[in-house]
Amino acid sequence: MFLLAVLVTIETVALLIGVPLLLLYLRERVKNLAREASERVIAGHRHELAEVLEASKAELRRRGEESNLYARERHRAYPQIYRRYRIAADLFIQLLKASRGDAEEFEKRKQAALRALRLAKNAEILSDLYLSDAVRDHLNEARTSVAAFSVEATNRVINSPIEPIMEKENRMDMAMLALRNAMRDELRTATDSERPKY
Repeated sequence: MFLLAVLVTIETVALLIGVPLLLLYLRERVKNLAREASERVIAGHRHELAEVLEASKAELRRRGEESNLYARERHRAYPQIYRRYRIAADLFIQLLKASRGDAEEFEKRKQAALRALRLAKNAEILSDLYLSDAVRDHLNEARTSVAAFSVEATNRVINSPIEPIMEKENRMDMAMLALRNAMRDELRTATDSERPKY
């Protein structure tokens, strides 16, 4: 009986100690399983977020490079277009002042001025993508005024009144000046990274 009482006591002690330990073990095991599962989910989300972040950084770099390329092309295009139109305008001014006595020389100068105007228009067309709306408006005015002056310079009759022609020349010069100022102002606002490296 004593042995039975000892066995019952051991059994009771084992139950009293074992059940709470078993419950503690099970609770810790469930916690560990939950923690592992949540860490796997978090790791998966962390990996997805890292991929999204990397893709976003790559997109920002690409856009930045495109923007810099765009600005560098603008730095190349603006001076070229202005120079072409200024050359054409100057050739028409020279044509207007040229003697009409030598028809062959006059025709040669006229063709050179018209060629310069075509080159200016071609430069504008090739760089149209890089023109801002403000510069495009000023360029339209400059192109129109150079074309109007070119008509006067090529078709002027000797001893005809000079005032209308001078008015068109002044309008052309003012349009060219406005174009130059608009281009210069836009190029001055560029950051160092947008400026071309020579």
